[in-house]
Amino acid sequence: MNILRLVGLNLRNARLGKGLSQETLANEAEVAMNYVSGIERGVQNPTVMVLHRLARVLGITESQFFAAAPNRDALARNLKAGRKPKSAKR
Repeated sequence: MNILRLVGLNLRNARLGKGLSQETLANEAEVAMNYVSGIERGVQNPTVMVLHRLARVLGITESQFFAAAPNRDALARNLKAGRKPKSAKR
C-alpha cells in the first residue's frame, strides 16, 4: 500500500473513532480543512509537525499513522451526514 494512502487511512480511522469531523480536527490542530481531507485521501504529504499536531488532537502517537492497514471490519463508520440543528432561541 502507498505510504500516503496508509497515513490517510489511519488518520481517517482515528478521526472517526473519536467522532470528530474533518472541520473540527482541522480547527483544533490549526490546519486547513482541505489539507486534512487531502491527507485522508492520500494526495497530501503532511509534514512531521502536522502529523504531530493531528496526533495530539486525536490522542494518539505519531507512529500510529504508520501502523499496518486495518482490515475492513476494523474501520470506523462514517459520521452522520449534515450539521447539528441549531438550538432554538429562547
